[in-house]
Amino acid sequence: MTSFRELPRDAWLLLIARGIFSMLESLLLVALILRVESSGAGTLANAGLMISMAIPAVVTMRWAGRVADHADSRWILTWAILAEVIACLVLATSVTLDPGWIMYGACVVFQAGYSFANPVWMILIPKIVGETKVQQIAGAQMLITSLATPAGAGIAGVLVDLVGTQIVPVIAAGLLVVVGILARSIRTRHKGEAEIENETRETGGMASIRRDRVLLPVLIGGMMIGLVVGGVNVVEVFLVREDLGASATLYGLSEVFFAVGTAVASLIVMRLATDLNRTWAITLGFGGIGLVCVAISQVGNFYVYAGLLTLIGLCNAVGSGAVGPLFLLRTPEPLRGRVLATLNGMFSSASIVALFLGGLAGAWLGPRTTFLVAGLLAVPVIAVMGIVSIPASRRDGPPDMDLRDNIPSTAL
Repeated sequence: MTSFRELPRDAWLLLIARGIFSMLESLLLVALILRVESSGAGTLANAGLMISMAIPAVVTMRWAGRVADHADSRWILTWAILAEVIACLVLATSVTLDPGWIMYGACVVFQAGYSFANPVWMILIPKIVGETKVQQIAGAQMLITSLATPAGAGIAGVLVDLVGTQIVPVIAAGLLVVVGILARSIRTRHKGEAEIENETRETGGMASIRRDRVLLPVLIGGMMIGLVVGGVNVVEVFLVREDLGASATLYGLSEVFFAVGTAVASLIVMRLATDLNRTWAITLGFGGIGLVCVAISQVGNFYVYAGLLTLIGLCNAVGSGAVGPLFLLRTPEPLRGRVLATLNGMFSSASIVALFLGGLAGAWLGPRTTFLVAGLLAVPVIAVMGIVSIPASRRDGPPDMDLRDNIPSTAL
């Protein structure tokens, strides 16, 4: 295994940029969640915030994927980050202090920038370090994220308690400028592959996924787990702040416990050397989330909840850390942007439905019962996914890479 010291310069720039982005994203999201919670608007308003953060990945998945495959990576990252900066500055204005269309609209713009940037960051990784080291970079990025994300959440909680939420988007905008400088400093570029012979406008990410006996069940299973578990994100702040009586600072610092689990998981993720390892990791990781959600529904104090959050961080990171490399490495290079954008968009579409249902469940059932129902539904869903995908990954290598095969016309 390559040590961190042996990574090339561009790999370090990419990892640092992604780490800073993870910190500022957590900083911004926690501040906005606390803004909504303190406004008294309730769980549906919080669901609206999270839905506005998920919609762009769905709406842009076809465009973002084709742009990532065919345009210059440096310019995509530049324009995407600029859009995010503008959105943060809008979120710092007084007209966005109460939940409403302007605040939600700025969140849509922020996430639209992310939707175009994310597949570009991903497809740069094998160009920088080679395909054999993609999984190691995924683990390294996860380790950095496990430090950066709780730092952002903790800072957000402290700032909100001290001075309110308005200053946080300004800080996020400044950090985005740093990310933009790092992105422009990466020498490795993806300038867009030449058009594949016989490629049509129907050639897309979903067509490539459907042809793969491993990726298709993982996509469906991942969407289903997002559908049944994603709603707990809406009610979590109400469980912590109201049922368990924690302060805004404690709520922000709870991310530290999640990050401990993520840091431990990064050591596992770095060692997922085969597709079979990755499908097992996805199955066990996502299934474990369901079991922990059931346990969280029964907690009586914040510190027990925080300990269980460590387990969720571990399970989530093991599963999520295997998904990206699995889809990246089983996809032909000229289609990777489209496949990754499709993956992000499909997961986000499930998340949108889950967040709406989570808002309703929080209002009707309360936070505890919402966690319980989500956990009980998640375990059988992931068990079925594992039963299908694990045998397929055991007997099946990567799909045929001849891109001149007939491609279904129903592709995205």
